[in-house]
Amino acid sequence: MGKLFAQPVEKSIQPIIKLMDNPPPQPLIAWDRTKAVDLNLPTLSKKDALKLYQLTKHIL
Repeated sequence: MGKLFAQPVEKSIQPIIKLMDNPPPQPLIAWDRTKAVDLNLPTLSKKDALKLYQLTKHIL
């Protein structure tokens, strides 16, 4: 799949550079390439993120 959908680093990093140069006003954001991701998605659960952090913080 990587051979079919992967992009060169020079191309794939451009949206990140744009975000860093012009950060949005929101304090917490999620992006998929050039589109903002809805933070209410179940996969972006704050509760689950905190649980994961609590379980793994000792690794840091």
